[in-house]
Amino acid sequence: MKIFDSLESFTPIPKGFCPPTIDNASETLGKMVEDQAKFYYGGSGKNGKGIHPEIQKIIDKEQKAIIGNGFAVLYLIAVQLVATSKKAGYVVGSRGSVGSSLVAFLTDITEVNPLPPHYRCGNCGKVDFVSEINERIATKAFVDKADKADKSDKKAKTNKDETSDKDEVEEQPILEGCGPDLPERECCEDAMIRDGYDIPFEAFMGFDGTKVPDIDLNFAGEYQGRAMAEIEETFGKDHVFRAGTINTLQERNARGFVLKYEEGHMTNMRRAEIERLSGALTEVARTTGQHPGGIVIVPRDRQIHEFMPVQKPANSMDADFITTHYDFHSYDDVLVKVDVLGHDVPTQIRMLHELTGRDPMTVPIADPKVMSLFSSPDALGLSSSKLGCPVGSWGIPELGTPLLLTILSETRPSKVEELVRISGLSHGTGVWKGNAQDLIRDGVVKLSEVIATREDIMNYLVHHGVESLTAFQIMEKVRKGKELTSDDEGVMTKNNVPTWVIESCKKIQYLFPRAHAVAYVVMVLRIAWYKVYEPAAFYSVYLTTKVDDLELKVALGGLKAVNERLSELRQIQKEQGRNARKKDEDTIVVLMIVRELILRGVKMLPVHLEHSHSTQFRVEENAIRPPFVAVEGLGAKIAKKMSNVLENEDVISVQDLATQSGMTKTIVQRLKKLDAFGSLPESNQLQLF
Repeated sequence: MKIFDSLESFTPIPKGFCPPTIDNASETLGKMVEDQAKFYYGGSGKNGKGIHPEIQKIIDKEQKAIIGNGFAVLYLIAVQLVATSKKAGYVVGSRGSVGSSLVAFLTDITEVNPLPPHYRCGNCGKVDFVSEINERIATKAFVDKADKADKSDKKAKTNKDETSDKDEVEEQPILEGCGPDLPERECCEDAMIRDGYDIPFEAFMGFDGTKVPDIDLNFAGEYQGRAMAEIEETFGKDHVFRAGTINTLQERNARGFVLKYEEGHMTNMRRAEIERLSGALTEVARTTGQHPGGIVIVPRDRQIHEFMPVQKPANSMDADFITTHYDFHSYDDVLVKVDVLGHDVPTQIRMLHELTGRDPMTVPIADPKVMSLFSSPDALGLSSSKLGCPVGSWGIPELGTPLLLTILSETRPSKVEELVRISGLSHGTGVWKGNAQDLIRDGVVKLSEVIATREDIMNYLVHHGVESLTAFQIMEKVRKGKELTSDDEGVMTKNNVPTWVIESCKKIQYLFPRAHAVAYVVMVLRIAWYKVYEPAAFYSVYLTTKVDDLELKVALGGLKAVNERLSELRQIQKEQGRNARKKDEDTIVVLMIVRELILRGVKMLPVHLEHSHSTQFRVEENAIRPPFVAVEGLGAKIAKKMSNVLENEDVISVQDLATQSGMTKTIVQRLKKLDAFGSLPESNQLQLF
């Protein structure tokens, strides 16, 4: 204690935010935001009258928080990464709450527009918010009613007046929904752009705007490494590190340790003692790892050891990169972390673009046929009974899993807003089953009214008159699964918040960010467009990403073979119950897609040396041809060698190809059974005779 008392007071990690620097970051970000705001919202068109005052107010609020707290550099890093990825032909999806920021939208970091639903003219920059339209209609209705009462004792109007009134087009009130759900309007003889998802900025940077922004981006898997290398090149290898993680013992493993100890020491513990020891071990650090895409950046004038130790992940000296020793949450208010994550959807979008020539960023978000897929398969030219599913969303990312099919079947959404809520319901914990599902089934509320994302709580409470800070604090508690206090419930009750809302909040353990749900839905609706209008390309891309779960022999056997295998797998699952293998579930999903494409008239061609790609399905008119890797046991490495040999070498026989590419006899036999070699002779010896 005497020695301890002599030590100075210090903290393991220095206090204060230490971002990297980019010259003139604040000025650069400010100029970008101003220019794009003028372009979008009223400053640059021929009839431009300046940025809408409400929009300018939001921009000023965000800029004060971002630039005032030194976060401009974080935004500029994201701007640079997104721009470079798009230039290379890969779109970037946003994750988390970054879509809550209008500045992020205006700088092209995200395509999620957090403003309330509105129209904007791409020619003159005119902006019309739904709230303003409805207020205008309500005011006009009030005035018209007063005029009618005033003129009730006067003479009837002339025929000319009646004709004039008949020809006048009146505005209609706009009901609930987000931007893409709005009815069409025109301005400057052109369709107005419909946008806005109504997401409060507080969800991103906290109520006072001082929370360090966490910008998470989804890059195409094959581009992820290039994005990481770009950060390293910009800030220097000695100042860029992978974010480390600390992996802890989970309850099952902890119990296993205790039981193994009991067995090894020949002891006979009581059940209560086993539970006590297991509980003590749970969440104890076991090893270290790395975040799948987290990059930590240290300022150029500082060294990483001023903040923490570094290491190779799990002490593996063969690893190519160095990670921070501490878990990122230990220093998330001190150093900047950028999440550069890999995801299938940007890859799929690029492939669809290449196959069809149609840019996914130009397809309509709320196409009526596409939207109908989530309540019926009619747009696919199939009935529910023939398809064996009440909806047509099989294979659509985020909206084609068994859980989502259940939710879609019960809710039958018809609007983008409803899909956003379904995305939130499926990603949350304690949100759908036993909560929103029961409320919808019992007719208490509609899908558009349930709590599905964290921002729904804040928006709902503010709408009922709860003070903004209080609404924010309640939202933060509920989204993290924390218990509401009696004061919280009292405030909600005082402001006439329905009982079902309070009870629903109590059941929630985790809520998904609305901005994240919007980003997912917008991206997948682009992919869904191809399912309706470019089916061969859609199925080709889907199966390319799921080739490991495809049973090629079954797929090539036609509808009968697929149906028989599906019945067999479902029977196996039924017998295994809770112990059913995930692999079987994944295979069922892929075979359902194969069944669907056959029913829609898309043909599955056989693997062929001359026509198959090494790793990707190819489109041949209204047919798709599997790649070499679709053959059981034929990995990507050998498949690429095969393609390379076929393109660059003179292959004179099957034996020659096998020798040069490294194919095993088993793979050769499987390819023979699929008739993949065509007229290629079996051995070099045959060439002599």
